[in-house]
Amino acid sequence: MATIVNANTLKAKDDILAMVGKIKKLDQTPEQLERWLINCLGTDTFNVWLAFEGDRLVGVAGGQLIAEPYFEPMVVIHFAYIEPGIICGQELLGRLESWAKKKNVEKIIFFTKRHYRSFERKYGYKLERTMLIKRLNNEDDVKT
Repeated sequence: MATIVNANTLKAKDDILAMVGKIKKLDQTPEQLERWLINCLGTDTFNVWLAFEGDRLVGVAGGQLIAEPYFEPMVVIHFAYIEPGIICGQELLGRLESWAKKKNVEKIIFFTKRHYRSFERKYGYKLERTMLIKRLNNEDDVKT
């Protein structure tokens, strides 16, 4: 059974980066992710947990509180990763959900490039909308 540890400190940055770096389809470069983490770690609008089996790091989940006037308050899961064969997803995401409730948030969202059905089945998330993205200043998008 994994031990879950709150890691919302700059000291945990390297462990967090090591685990997040195992996610196959990241939108950020490692350098962008590190700069972002340096700004977020230690704030009360961001939180992250690490999972360990003994001394071995086996999982991570991190999210950020978004509370803008034009949005209902929500927590966005920015990353979650668990080593293959490790069973601690419920507990990791449960920590994030508990933190969100303490922040009086009723909605948690995340984006995935994987199929959404396993998240519905395993963790109780529901597909609500689809998102369309247009990347600006991308030569592949420019039509001549």
